[in-house]
Amino acid sequence: MSEHMFEEIAQRICVSVSALDSRPSIDEYEQQLARQQRLTPFCAEMFAVARDMRARNDLVVYVAGILTGATDADKCRYESAAKVIAQHQKPGARMVAYVPHLNTDPKKHTHVTPEEVRDIDFLMAVLAADVQFNFWHPVSHGNAVEAAWAEVYEVPVVHMASKFTVLSRLIRGMHNIAGVIIYEDFMRDGITAVDRLCCSLEAKFLAG
Repeated sequence: MSEHMFEEIAQRICVSVSALDSRPSIDEYEQQLARQQRLTPFCAEMFAVARDMRARNDLVVYVAGILTGATDADKCRYESAAKVIAQHQKPGARMVAYVPHLNTDPKKHTHVTPEEVRDIDFLMAVLAADVQFNFWHPVSHGNAVEAAWAEVYEVPVVHMASKFTVLSRLIRGMHNIAGVIIYEDFMRDGITAVDRLCCSLEAKFLAG
């Protein structure tokens, strides 16, 4: 991908982020869960994590991908992307990524209920995040749900897809797509693309 393409994606993300006013606040969502008697102690902990991410950073990225049935290689892709994102720490353009399996892995965190997974993912993917990086290989039910949430609440999405992945027309037709990054080997060319996009975002943030 050319530098111009990364700049265009970064510009779309910045424009969308500045217009994110259709979402309920984190406080409002917490109160809603409390009224519904869904605010468990673990959910309350994750609300604290969400607030801390927002307070300490200028851009929060939600890394969406498969959890149920995820391989170590899948998880490595998500964590590697998050590490690259978090390296961008210039004042005024500090970035962080939330990686779901580090908190709600179905194998490592068996105490987390399906309801908690749903409520925490919505919190992080829609209310805490400024943008989603959605990995579509391998595809999962959760990806699709999070992509739909993002469209409804106008959260920009960058689709991350292997060159062997065929994205459906429904996914390709969503109105909140900031861009698509196609990679052959994520740990080689995909991770470089994530860094180049973050560099473009950093430049946009610092330019005001």
